[in-house]
Amino acid sequence: MGERLVRLNDAQFDALKLPDALQEAVAMARKIKSHEAKRRQLQYIGRLMRDVDSEEIEKALERIVAGEAEKRRQFKRVERWRDELAEGNIERLEWLMERYPAINPEELTGLIESARGKGSGMETKKARRVLFRYLNRLIPS
Repeated sequence: MGERLVRLNDAQFDALKLPDALQEAVAMARKIKSHEAKRRQLQYIGRLMRDVDSEEIEKALERIVAGEAEKRRQFKRVERWRDELAEGNIERLEWLMERYPAINPEELTGLIESARGKGSGMETKKARRVLFRYLNRLIPS
């Protein structure tokens, strides 16, 4: 579990409510580059974890993992929507308009037209990224 704590990104690590000594030890381990020094620091983290409620930390780690998995699913879902819209899928467009009333139909159709690839390859890629960002903003976090 100590290794999992060390691998968290900054936002995930900051969200955990760890005891001060454990938080400092994990922060230190995240900075260490030497393999042997990191191994010793992980052993120290293990000793510190004997004195804390590891069940609560485990639950928090599971929530973080589940949240990351949901972000990946959302990313893939929005990519699929973007691709379907760029290919001219009218059913997906109608579904999105019905499901997300905040959509500006004129703006979305303009983005779709740009993403369909009438310009150069770089312009099309940029337009597809813009369409992706627009669609991604629709989904509540």
